[in-house]
Amino acid sequence: MFELAGKRKYNIYDFTRQYLNSHFANKEMDSGYSVYHCADAEDCMDNLLREIKPKFGINSNEVEIPPFAAHWIGYVLRQLVLELNLKSSQLAGIDLNRLMLFIPVAESEDEEYLIERIKVNLLGTKKGLR
Repeated sequence: MFELAGKRKYNIYDFTRQYLNSHFANKEMDSGYSVYHCADAEDCMDNLLREIKPKFGINSNEVEIPPFAAHWIGYVLRQLVLELNLKSSQLAGIDLNRLMLFIPVAESEDEEYLIERIKVNLLGTKKGLR
C-alpha cells in the first residue's frame, strides 16, 4: 500500500501518519493475521481511503519519497510493529527522514541487524520505545 501511495503521489509523510493512526492499520498491521494480508493493494487502499484523506505533494520541509522508498518504509514499519509488539499508532511520530537514511544499506545488510539498528537509532533503546 505504501508503494501504491507513492505511485499516486500522496504525501508519504501525511499518508504514514494517518495510516498508522487509522482503524485500518489496527486491523491490518497490528494483527498477526488479517484478511488484508492476502488482499490486493488497490482493494486495501480503497478500504483505507474510506477512513483517511491523504494530501498530495510535499511541503517545503519534506523530500519527495519515491514509490520504492515508500514500499520500504511500509515494510520496516510492519517489522517494527511485529518485533516490538507495538500498536501501529505508537510509530506515528517516527522521523521518516531519519528512517530513509537506512535505505542505501538495506539491500546489503542482514534484515535482523538492520531492524535492530533502526530500533536503536530511531526508537532509543534495544528494547524499543523509551
